[in-house]
Amino acid sequence: MAAEVRRTGTSRRVFLLAVAGGVVGGAGVLAGCGPSASGGGSAAAPAQTSRAAVPAAQVSLVAEGAGADGVTSPVPVLRATVSGGELAEVVVTGADGSAVAGSGAGDGSWSPREPLELGASYTAVATASNGEGRSASVSLPFTVTGEDAAVRAKMMPLDGEVVGVGMPVVVIFTREVPAAERAGLVQAISVSTRAPDGSAVQGAWRWIGADRVHWRPREYWPAGTQVSVQVPLTRVRVDGAW
Repeated sequence: MAAEVRRTGTSRRVFLLAVAGGVVGGAGVLAGCGPSASGGGSAAAPAQTSRAAVPAAQVSLVAEGAGADGVTSPVPVLRATVSGGELAEVVVTGADGSAVAGSGAGDGSWSPREPLELGASYTAVATASNGEGRSASVSLPFTVTGEDAAVRAKMMPLDGEVVGVGMPVVVIFTREVPAAERAGLVQAISVSTRAPDGSAVQGAWRWIGADRVHWRPREYWPAGTQVSVQVPLTRVRVDGAW
């Protein structure tokens, strides 16, 4: 009689984010005393001030990890840099004006709490202020790319399926993975195992072609082992795509 292994808790959702107009990696840098040149070849807009111009204050906003095509993760890391003042806030809104829930850090970074909607447009605004309470802001519009450009993964066994002791974990990607990116990609995949005695089962990944990778235990699965696999592609770039 075949022994049984159960796999639970898989994660399969994958999204894309692109910054409209190709301005990722260099948004406008705005000074309170007037416009300055922006990165990425985009012209800077005048800073919006609450009173007079903010002396020597500058604020810039970029989306990290973007490629030359402007595509970034569906859970992007936006980073604001301020000189001559302090960062007050980073606010992201959808096309309907509703605010996107997110969290910031002391280094000026901001990330959404949930992956952003495919195909939707957003605007991020970073605001800085000086010691006199005067503020300046800069905006960064971006758009999430369509669903057809997303990198996805299919896994076997199926969620909740009971399999034999020789069945590997199989992950199949929707595009071929370059050899130079394969080691980093499997490091992002989580395989959690729990044998009936409470111990973890040891194993390793092996690529079977350019779009398929298997995880096998060193020995046959102990009967009754529970296996959980997660493939978090939201922050992983595969062959130039997210």
